[in-house]
Amino acid sequence: MALPEKQIIFSHLLREEPRAGVLGFQTWLLGASQAALGKTPADAAAFVDARITRLWNDVQRENEVLVRAGLSPVLRVVDEKSRLFEFAAQGKLGGDRAAALRWIATIGNAQFEYLGAALAFFCGAPEFAVTKRGGDRGVDFYALVPAWGGSGVFHTPHKHLRVVGQSKYLDGSVQRKDSDALISVLHKIRLKSENMRDYVPDWFWKARGPVVGIILSQYGFASGTVTECNENGVLLAGSVDIAESIVSSRRFVKSRMAGRSVQETLSEAISTVPKFEPIAA
Repeated sequence: MALPEKQIIFSHLLREEPRAGVLGFQTWLLGASQAALGKTPADAAAFVDARITRLWNDVQRENEVLVRAGLSPVLRVVDEKSRLFEFAAQGKLGGDRAAALRWIATIGNAQFEYLGAALAFFCGAPEFAVTKRGGDRGVDFYALVPAWGGSGVFHTPHKHLRVVGQSKYLDGSVQRKDSDALISVLHKIRLKSENMRDYVPDWFWKARGPVVGIILSQYGFASGTVTECNENGVLLAGSVDIAESIVSSRRFVKSRMAGRSVQETLSEAISTVPKFEPIAA
């Protein structure tokens, strides 16, 4: 499934290393259309002439979506009429988030599954694990996440959340049919169904706290998926949610202060995620 051009352009902006100073959107878009869309200089110039007004408005709308979701904006408009902007976050947060997004864009399906458990680790989880493929009952990872983890994804007045997660590595948004399996398993776990007993880590059953689901996606969620998940206690996290939650975490900051790069920190976290082997597998 090909992504819309506006989504490709905005993703390119999010992944770009923040620069200081005021930028002209026309000049920036000329370079972005070549780098992100693979256009020749001549085609890029024609593309910018034809689409600049629409894409300028699209980028601002997507930026507002970030803010409404409680995330940091990627740009700040300096002059609307002249289409001038500057990167909103130019410090550690902005640079690290962009670097994390670039890293996420390079990983494959298997690593994306591990990223869910790594997200829980960065959010302060004392227990987390990915599931064995083929015997996972539609679940990619489990985690026990403290409510005080300071995460942009996990919030609750309770002491812990027992998290049942799924990572959807797709070339487009997650559709409603994609979330059905997790919601079905989630209901069984909440009811402590006997046929789920051996497929869930023992520490998950022993812990106390609400059971919630979470679906990770690189490219967002269809409106039907959002509605269904909201009605069934399932959190949704796109790439920006994942990246910002990770780079804002204490564990990530500690690793960066020790001199590790963003890529090294994320790769190390992925490589150390434990795997849960179901008893019944």
